[in-house]
Amino acid sequence: MSKSFSLLMILLSICLISSQSLYAAQADTVIAVDIKENLPDIDGLPEDVIWKAAQWQPIDQVWINYGESVEPSDFTGRYKVLWSSESNLLYFLFEVTDDVFVDGYVYDDDGYYNYDIIEIFLDQDKSGGLHVFDGSGSVAEEWGRNAENAFAYHINTDLPAEGEVNHNFTVCDIAGTSWDNMRIVNYASHFPEFAFRSSGGKYYWELSLKVYDDSYDAEHPDLSRVTLKSGDIMGLSAAYCDNDDPNEEPKTRDNFFGSVWVPEERNNDHWKNADDFGTLLLADSENPVKSAMTIGTNFWDQAWGGSDPWKNGYQNAVKADSVDYPEYNPWKPEFLQEITFYSTLRFMDFARINNNHDEVHWSDRVSKQSLNQARMAMEWMIDICNRTNTDMWICLPELTVEDY
Repeated sequence: MSKSFSLLMILLSICLISSQSLYAAQADTVIAVDIKENLPDIDGLPEDVIWKAAQWQPIDQVWINYGESVEPSDFTGRYKVLWSSESNLLYFLFEVTDDVFVDGYVYDDDGYYNYDIIEIFLDQDKSGGLHVFDGSGSVAEEWGRNAENAFAYHINTDLPAEGEVNHNFTVCDIAGTSWDNMRIVNYASHFPEFAFRSSGGKYYWELSLKVYDDSYDAEHPDLSRVTLKSGDIMGLSAAYCDNDDPNEEPKTRDNFFGSVWVPEERNNDHWKNADDFGTLLLADSENPVKSAMTIGTNFWDQAWGGSDPWKNGYQNAVKADSVDYPEYNPWKPEFLQEITFYSTLRFMDFARINNNHDEVHWSDRVSKQSLNQARMAMEWMIDICNRTNTDMWICLPELTVEDY
């Protein structure tokens, strides 16, 4: 292997490991601490001591207009999240600076995202995938088979006078089986407590949230309510819709800010697809990593834990991928749960790099569609990294050529 190629590999590894630092988004894994019976007083004020148990997560990724610079006086946002095993609820605190606040949304008008609102995107099992309709056929392929696969909570409320608090709100999302019978639902009942106020030139939302799984039925919601526990992994992102003109009609959103980095081609996909949601870990303490297994234990070989990381075998994963079934998650949930703590994953033995003298050219590699994934295809490694929001440390066999 030439020196220039070796240097390239070193630089590639450095870039991969450090790529997430290019974007000041929320943490790779947002850790929510169990506050047990020490619940915050939901009054729209950030002074509760219990909020010190949570780290601020920035909402600073400009999704619309993508990548543009915005003055901090125009918008600055961040949020915190906690959970309680006693109340079985998530708790959120949002803090926003916005030079013009546009309210006045009336349910169930369309265009709820054209007002100044916070959004919470939650995928209870971090399965990813589409979540617009309970569709079938071509609708399912484009918009999803289960509208409750994830929730896109658009939280509208009106601004009270300085020093006062508003407990009234609506929470909009889309439901139905297709655009022909689409309806806007109000998920306010998912939020047992809500408070909004302005204080010191900033806006504060404080709220609690029930968590439901993808079997959610609006007529019997308690049947799908999840009992939260330490170690749960969820998909979570936060966002803010910003309108800077209160006098315009009809209202039009000027900017859209999110808490996670997304590629430009998916800058406005969260409302319909959970693949780019961030990662939330429910933990007993702020530093759960100490009790987690090491990367080496997890990636020596695919025979993880006496079996392998595939939920139903790689043959079924390959078959699902071959028919373009994007909602299928091929990995065992406990496998993803154990590795989500880490920011970088190294696939030395999943790819069986050592003593691999057969892979010289790109055409020699194992493809994603191969029915033998004992040497895992790179696309499946990338899939793991995408689902856990981690960087990928690429390892290549020693005989690969420079134009590999």
